[in-house]
Amino acid sequence: MLKLHGSINWAECAECRQVLDFNFCDIDFRRIASVHSSVHLPVTAQLPKMEHCGTKVSDVPFLVPPTWNKNATNPSLLNVWKRAAQELTTAENIFVIGYSLPATDLFFRYLFALGTTGPTRIKRFWVFNRDPTGATESRFRELVGPALRARFRYIPCLLSGVASILSTQLGS
Repeated sequence: MLKLHGSINWAECAECRQVLDFNFCDIDFRRIASVHSSVHLPVTAQLPKMEHCGTKVSDVPFLVPPTWNKNATNPSLLNVWKRAAQELTTAENIFVIGYSLPATDLFFRYLFALGTTGPTRIKRFWVFNRDPTGATESRFRELVGPALRARFRYIPCLLSGVASILSTQLGS
């Protein structure tokens, strides 16, 4: 799981300025979804427990604005974007949760185009967003183009409903 926007799981080392992240992969989402209808993930509570360069990292999440030049915010994010592109090249399922693909975020469009050129065939590209206007859905439909359109689903829901929808649709 990669959380590229909002990034409440990122903190910056005060010594070297490197951006570090709490690893979502350590969370067993299938087990949680099978037991609970809603889940509280205390991600920001994990940040003060993280250390780097022999000291605690900032307990304030490192946020990334939806701008074209993500590296201008912090050059150490380059590894984050490289990893995201690598993960996209092998992704069979892409679930976008709570992201509206604003027109100002050209970076995401280029990241998606670069990352989805790999040999893996995408089985599902689902977007979960509560936007009732249809604008977000239109932007994503334009992004995926005709090749992915049959595997694209826009699911208008609140963040709190995503886990149960995924559990129901994908099986526990």
